[in-house]
Amino acid sequence: MGQNLIDGHDYPLIIVDNFQWNEYQEKMILTKHHIDTDMYMVSEEFWAGLSADDRQVLIEGTNKSIEYEVELIESTEEQILRRLQDEGVAIQEYDKSSINEQLIEYNESKISEDEVLMDIYSKIRAFTAEN
Repeated sequence: MGQNLIDGHDYPLIIVDNFQWNEYQEKMILTKHHIDTDMYMVSEEFWAGLSADDRQVLIEGTNKSIEYEVELIESTEEQILRRLQDEGVAIQEYDKSSINEQLIEYNESKISEDEVLMDIYSKIRAFTAEN
């Protein structure tokens, strides 16, 4: 951006802050379409070896960890946004409601024939509606 080779990017605020890209950009549109949290994975063998109670403890602990991580990310982003605004960066929030229905319709039309994908997609939609 500093060399005028590109005029935009799609990175989380923490990256913008770490690389000080605000020095090269006067405007920013926030979409909040992605939050990077840690990914937790265990092998199928390990999972199968856990009791139902242990699985539940692991699931609940993971969910609490993710919730806390999202709180930290949001808090950090609020601090970064305040500083960027103080430094003169014009920040605009993107209104997702204007395009969401079109995206939903498009996505469903592309995967409607695949039961597995539709099941995964439905679960993601349900999760995002709750959060």
